[in-house]
Order: sequence, then structure tokens, then C-alpha cells
Amino acid sequence: MSTVAGRLEKVEKNLQECQNGLDEVSKKLRNRKDSLPPSEVTRLHSLSVQLGAEVVDCEQQIDQLRRENRKSMALSVLIFVIVVFLYCVYKSITILA
Repeated sequence: MSTVAGRLEKVEKNLQECQNGLDEVSKKLRNRKDSLPPSEVTRLHSLSVQLGAEVVDCEQQIDQLRRENRKSMALSVLIFVIVVFLYCVYKSITILA
């Protein structure tokens, strides 16, 4: 099973690739719209919509993974505090005995 951080990195990389692809498609549409055949313009528009949807999906996944990461961090801190508290109780009992 991969860690949250590893999955987060993969999704962020995928997001970056989608954004780069979307930028390239947008540039092609802006710069060459007049010289492209209508079928190519239609294809680029549909690709743009598809990449835009994938960007939104990646952003939602990133938000979810970051929430999960925060929960894991909070749980780790809580466990650490409990261990420190138990250690302090143990030390105070051994000093009094």
C-alpha cells in the first residue's frame, strides 16, 4: 500500500501534466484557429474540455489526500502526546516508590 504522501505526489504530477496539456491545446487554438480545419478545432475543443475535467478531478483528489494527511498527522501527534504522558506518569511513580 502506498503512503498518502506518495499518492499525493502522483496526483500532483498528473495535475501538472494535465495543466501543461491544457496550455498547449489552448495555445494551438489561439494561434492557429484560422488555419486549422474545423474537425481539428472541434477535436481540440473536446480535448480541452476533457483535460479541464481531469484537472478538476485531480484538484479534488489532492484536497482529499491533504485532508487525509492532516488526519494522519493529528493522530500521530496524539499518540506521541499519550506516550509522553504515560512516560511522565511512569517516571513519577518510580520516583515516589
